[in-house]
Amino acid sequence: MRVVVALAGAFVAALFAHIGIDAAGDYLLAHDTYDDHAHNSRYVASVAFLIAVLIAVYVYARAVVAETRGNRGALRAALRSSISASRVAFASIVAGLAMPLLLGMAWLDSLVAGIPVDDVTDLFGGSLALGIGMTVLASLMASLAVRSLVALVARFQRAIVRAAHALVHDAVTPVASDGCVLVRRTDDRELAFAFFTRCPGADRAPPVASIRVRPT
Repeated sequence: MRVVVALAGAFVAALFAHIGIDAAGDYLLAHDTYDDHAHNSRYVASVAFLIAVLIAVYVYARAVVAETRGNRGALRAALRSSISASRVAFASIVAGLAMPLLLGMAWLDSLVAGIPVDDVTDLFGGSLALGIGMTVLASLMASLAVRSLVALVARFQRAIVRAAHALVHDAVTPVASDGCVLVRRTDDRELAFAFFTRCPGADRAPPVASIRVRPT
């Protein structure tokens, strides 16, 4: 998880650094090499970021489900394993990953456009100072945003687990009755619960719905 979350932050940092270099280079550089071609690599970076986010959400969701099944602390452990304890260490990891990602984005754009890369300066927009400085700045901001988001989830983790527990255990409750299975589904309407009956011994019998007044 630490690698996935760090990669998510790095993709964000590389994407915004790429945009920032392109915008600042128009005013600060005599020749902004990012102006020589289109920037399709930004779409690639955006998709990669979304994939990393989906993986993280999936892992957190599994941790929440594990807690509803009695594995206490699963979500807390998943959150703690997502980022380094030190802010400086996490920001350094994000910056270390964002730098080659930025270079890869610029190289991909040049490759697709058929423009040769003379030296590494071209991959930084035409200026090492501008490219590295913008990447470091974007990495610091991205790492801070990621840590803040994880901290926000950690702050509400109990409420998240309680809501998931209520959804899993209260919304659907199996009850055995006379060889059939009654599944209660919570309904917030005023008068009734709906019960759906399935008899495993019956031959393709459709579910039979019965209504019971909700207890007060």
